[in-house]
Amino acid sequence: MLQCVIYMDDTKDLIVKTYAETNPNFGCTPDHRPLEQRFDAGLIILDKPAGPTSHEVARRVKTLFQGTSVIKVGHGGTLDPNATGVPPLALNQATLLQDIILSGRKEYIGTIHLHALVPASIVKQTLKKFQGQIHQRPPSRSAVKRVLRVREIDFITVLEIEEKDVRFKVGCEAGTYIRTLAVAMGEALGCGAHLTALRRTRSGCFSEEQGIATIESLGESLLKWRDNGDPSSLTAIIQPIESIFTQFKKVIVKDEAIYYICGGNPVQAGDIAKLERTIRRGDQVGIFSLKGEIIARGTCLGDAARMIKAIGGDLVKTGKVYMYSDIYPKFQ
Repeated sequence: MLQCVIYMDDTKDLIVKTYAETNPNFGCTPDHRPLEQRFDAGLIILDKPAGPTSHEVARRVKTLFQGTSVIKVGHGGTLDPNATGVPPLALNQATLLQDIILSGRKEYIGTIHLHALVPASIVKQTLKKFQGQIHQRPPSRSAVKRVLRVREIDFITVLEIEEKDVRFKVGCEAGTYIRTLAVAMGEALGCGAHLTALRRTRSGCFSEEQGIATIESLGESLLKWRDNGDPSSLTAIIQPIESIFTQFKKVIVKDEAIYYICGGNPVQAGDIAKLERTIRRGDQVGIFSLKGEIIARGTCLGDAARMIKAIGGDLVKTGKVYMYSDIYPKFQ
């Protein structure tokens, strides 16, 4: 029997409730998931080029996968045509993760062109004032309702100033319009400004520093797999869906509970093998198998101390389910 393996997790943060082993005949660790299963529930961290919209990039990728089991490709947040960088793409079943992908905090590197020369010290002081809560109205071309809304700016750092061009890095809440922010910066400086370059460097837990694929490298990897049967480079590009749950607190359940959780049943006290010690009542958690497979999301009905002591009753209300119900059997 396999020992308990937690995918991309620090086991020191987990408390053992019940010792359990997992049956190697069912399921598999995410890193060993075969390519066809990645087609059905995988994530691609793509480097969007300047030119196409995010929707057009998703369509291009779907076209590349013609003849495979990939029938749905969803993108993780709109980037306008001139912007480049990280839009996570979800394949098939992974499109159920779109709400997590879209809500992830973002980081960008951009350049604004000032309409007049401004001393560097004034530029830095003024941009720093935008940290915290700001008010924005979506631009007219946006698909969302044009109402004033509050967005959180985590940080703004000036990287370089060359005459009227200011290169900066910003971290912000999802749904922040950086072009609108650039105009507001120009107004605050009293000279006007517009954005001339923009690159998204982070989307949620995904960063360009982790290594991202291009449309070209994805196409080459698919060709290598089709022509030579070599899945290695393609497997490296298509990440298991578990990679998006690194920031979720975790509840690890026994094999015999999985079939019922896949049917939407709550996680009961006797189902739990391990759980994260920092869990609080009401927390959204990932419900995982002993092999580290994501089964579902859920809402904790008590904190970690209560969950460890409980000998009966429901402890996690099951939410959105990601695992197919036939992966693990109905154990007798």
